[in-house]
Amino acid sequence: MDKAGDGLDNDLSDTPSTVEPNKPSPVPKGLPKRRGRPPKTSTTLISALPMSAPAPFVLFTREKRPEVKAAFPDLSFATIPATIGNMWKALSNEEKQNTS
Repeated sequence: MDKAGDGLDNDLSDTPSTVEPNKPSPVPKGLPKRRGRPPKTSTTLISALPMSAPAPFVLFTREKRPEVKAAFPDLSFATIPATIGNMWKALSNEEKQNTS
């Protein structure tokens, strides 16, 4: 008997270990590695949020982009927002608030 007197032999030092400590256990073939519900993606999280009103700059950009593209057809895709941003900076605060 062991020292505790419960009748169980707690000395496992002489039995070989079949599980290596730092290796993940293999997943049997045919079973999915991950079970349960798939994680939510950022698009489903964003679509679940309530929409807020667009900022005045966004409204200004939506309005002016076709005008800038028509006036300057040779501008690249990257310079159109820069041009609209410069137009926005040139506006006074009252004009910016009246954009909506």
